[in-house]
Amino acid sequence: MRVEAKQGAEAEAERLRALARTEAETSERAAQQEIAARERAARLELKALAARLAVERAEASLRQAMTPESEAMLFGTFVRELEGRLN
Repeated sequence: MRVEAKQGAEAEAERLRALARTEAETSERAAQQEIAARERAARLELKALAARLAVERAEASLRQAMTPESEAMLFGTFVRELEGRLN
């Protein structure tokens, strides 16, 4: 009877160890997926920020370089191109 009880206890202990391993593996997979999802989100956010900053910098550069004369010339070119499309 003791042998059977000991075998039963050992079997139960092994079952619990296997269950713990399975739960640990599941938790690790879920954590890895969460990390990957957060990494993707961070990369997208970084790309959006970089694009916004590039546009802001280009706008500032254009504002600094644009003079009333260059603005008039640009507008005149635009109007001539529109006229060419209409004719």
